[in-house]
Amino acid sequence: MGERQASISALTTALAGLALLATLAAAGNLPVTLPDKPNPHGRRQLCGSCHDDGAPAARNFRPASCTECHDPQAHLREVHPTDFAGDSPKAPAFPGARLVEGRATCLTCHEIVCNGETDFRVARENRAMLSGGPWPRETDFCYQCHERALYRAVMPHRDAADRQLCWYCHAPREGVQPVEPGPELQLLPPELCNKCHKDNKHERQHIGRSVLSNHLKTDTAAALRRFQESTGVTLPLGPGDTVRCTTCHNPNPACGGGPQESRLLRAAKERICYACHDL
Repeated sequence: MGERQASISALTTALAGLALLATLAAAGNLPVTLPDKPNPHGRRQLCGSCHDDGAPAARNFRPASCTECHDPQAHLREVHPTDFAGDSPKAPAFPGARLVEGRATCLTCHEIVCNGETDFRVARENRAMLSGGPWPRETDFCYQCHERALYRAVMPHRDAADRQLCWYCHAPREGVQPVEPGPELQLLPPELCNKCHKDNKHERQHIGRSVLSNHLKTDTAAALRRFQESTGVTLPLGPGDTVRCTTCHNPNPACGGGPQESRLLRAAKERICYACHDL
């Protein structure tokens, strides 16, 4: 395969992945717990929700009771599949792993603690009731079976040395062979950013706001100008002097300079809000 074909193939793969992410984002998160279902865990009077007659114990637990409150399709999509062969090479070392006839079930990962005698509050630090918990992070539990290295998130903003990742945001450079990413973007923010980053309240409160609208207590345009003059930091505005994602965030610090901090802000988070807000 030539360089041109390899580049096109990489672009196609990247766009396909982004299309999948966009589809999932558009669908939104599905609620794993069905609405209007009381939480029986830790409530003595609701033991019958999960157990047959008699004192609650493993022997009279009804496995099908899980799906009476939890949507299996939502769990499959949002969390993890169930009812599959527990043949992971790491499964024998899984602390407290419980397979049913060699297959993984809800209780393979979840340890529902109850005593049937008194009510109790499920520990806040292990609300998912993961076996062996609480864990420092819930994903630490997942890595009992899954290889941590295989779940490293793609970070095109930081891994600029890998030119293939440039295709996540950039369009091909015109008239150049072999094909390589150019300065032009596939879309403009925020549409481009929302292909990976989910729309949120913070974005809705800022994106598209004109600094000339003076909707804040201060003269926003004047405050922004003073901030840039005093700090030497440029906060680029979009069309119509509007705020966009790249006003505060530098999406490619490896190529365009700027701080290498977690939010890729153009200035320290303790200061950047003061560019417009009088806090």
